[in-house]
Amino acid sequence: VHEIADLSLESIQRLQALFAFNLAIDLVHFTLAFLLLMIMKVVRKALPDGRKTGIVTGAVSIFLILIVFSDNISTGIVRILDYGSSKSSITVNIPVSGNPTNRQVQRGTGIMTTPFMLFLSVEPYEVRQEILMRADEVLREFKPGYKEGIIPVTMQEELKSAIGRKVLDNADVQINGERYEPGDMNVNFVHLSRGGVSIREKPVEESVPEGIIGITIIYDIETLPDSIDMSWRVFTDSVQMVEASVVDAHGAFTKILTPEEMDIQWKNRLAGYRVPVIEAIAVEPYPLPLLSLVFFVGIVIVLLVMLSRGRKVRYIRVIAGFLVIAFVMYPFVRTSASVSFITNWLPSKEQTSLLLNDLLTNVYRAFDRRNENAVYDRLALSVTGDQLTDIYLQNRQVMALENRGGARAKVDEVNILEVFEVDRSDDLGIRADAMWTVRGSVNHFGHTHYRQNQYRALVSFVNEDGIWKISAIEPIEEIRIY
Repeated sequence: VHEIADLSLESIQRLQALFAFNLAIDLVHFTLAFLLLMIMKVVRKALPDGRKTGIVTGAVSIFLILIVFSDNISTGIVRILDYGSSKSSITVNIPVSGNPTNRQVQRGTGIMTTPFMLFLSVEPYEVRQEILMRADEVLREFKPGYKEGIIPVTMQEELKSAIGRKVLDNADVQINGERYEPGDMNVNFVHLSRGGVSIREKPVEESVPEGIIGITIIYDIETLPDSIDMSWRVFTDSVQMVEASVVDAHGAFTKILTPEEMDIQWKNRLAGYRVPVIEAIAVEPYPLPLLSLVFFVGIVIVLLVMLSRGRKVRYIRVIAGFLVIAFVMYPFVRTSASVSFITNWLPSKEQTSLLLNDLLTNVYRAFDRRNENAVYDRLALSVTGDQLTDIYLQNRQVMALENRGGARAKVDEVNILEVFEVDRSDDLGIRADAMWTVRGSVNHFGHTHYRQNQYRALVSFVNEDGIWKISAIEPIEEIRIY
C-alpha cells in the first residue's frame, strides 16, 4: 500500500493495483499449497512411517531457514521501508534547447572573433537574426574621419538608426522557401563579457575601440520551420569576413561568410520533435462501477423479497457467485457518467496535481507567442475571462530575465512539487494550495541563460462549460532558485 501511495495514480487506479497485487499473491499461495500437498502425498507413499515424514519436513525447513539467515541476516543486509509523508509530484518536460549543467550554458566565446558576428537563433514560433558589430568599424562606415576616442550619448541614436537601416535593407531571410519580412528590430549598445551580452540600461559614453552595437531582427512564424536560407550582404572595405553561428534546440554550428560565400542554410535536424500544443482541459465524467452496483442492488432486492414473504433463502451459491462477480468487477469495470452530485465532489490531491499541471503548463506555453492576440486566444483555453488580463500581466513577468534586446525567456519545465490542501473556492469551484517550480531559458547572441523560480499560491479553477479553467491565482510565496 505504501509503495502504491508513492505512485502518481488516481484513487481508482490505486484500488485496481492493490486488488490485482493481492489477487496475484493469493494465486501464488494457492499454487504453492497445491504443490506442497502433492509433494506430501508422494512423500507419504514413499515413507509410510509418519515419524520419518516429520524428520524430512523438519530437515528441509531448517535448511531453508539457514539459507535465509546466510543470505540476509549474517551478511548484514537491512531493508528499511520509509513510511514518511508522501507528496503528489508531476513533472512535465517541454522540449527546449537543452538542459543546463550550471546556471548558464555558454555557446559563445565572450569575445568578438570578427568585427561583425552573426547569430541565427531558431525556435518554435520565431526566428531571430542577431548581430554584434564593433563600434569602430561602424564609425568607419558611417562617420569616416571620426577622430574622437568616445561616442557621446548625443551621437548614439543617429549611429544606431543608420546601422539598423543598413542591416534591415540588406536582410534576406527565406523560411520554408518564402521570403519573410521582419516583425520587429532592436538596436542597442551592449556590453560583452564571459557572462554573455547585456544591454545598456541607460545610455553612457561609449569607448570607440571597445564599444559594441547589438542588433536583433525578429521573424514571427507559426511553428518550427523546416528550412531557413539567409544571405549576409553587409561587408566593408576592412571587414571581408563575418563569423556566423546557427543555434537551435539540437545544437549549433558555425560558418565563415565572405563576399564570395555569403549564404548560410539551416535544415531541421530534430527528428520526431513536435512543437508543444495547447489544448483545452476537458472535465472527464467520473467513472462509476454501474454493473457492480446493479448486481449489489439486485441481490439486496431478491433477498428482501424472499425474507418479506417468509421464504427460506435459496440459491445461496448462485447469490454468492453474483456477489463475487460484482466484487471483482468493482475496481475494473466502470462506466463514465456525468452525475452532478458525484462530478462535483472535490478531486483528490493526485487529481488536483494532474489538473494544475495541465492548466499551468498551458498558461506558460501561451506566452511562447509574441503576438498579443495569439497570447490571449491561447490563454482563453485555460483561464476564465475575468482573470485573462490579470494573469496576462502577471505572467509576462514570471520568468522575466534581464533585458536581452529582443530575446524572451521560454518556459522549459513546470514541476508540481506538492498540493497541500484542496477545498471549495468562493465561486463554487475548486481552490488548491499548491507549490511548483518553473524553469525557463533565454537564448541570445549564442548564449543560453537559465532561471528557475519556486512558487506557492492558492490556485482556483472552475468547470466552465465542461472545460477546466483557472479563475484566480493568489500568490503566497516566490523564491528565485537561480
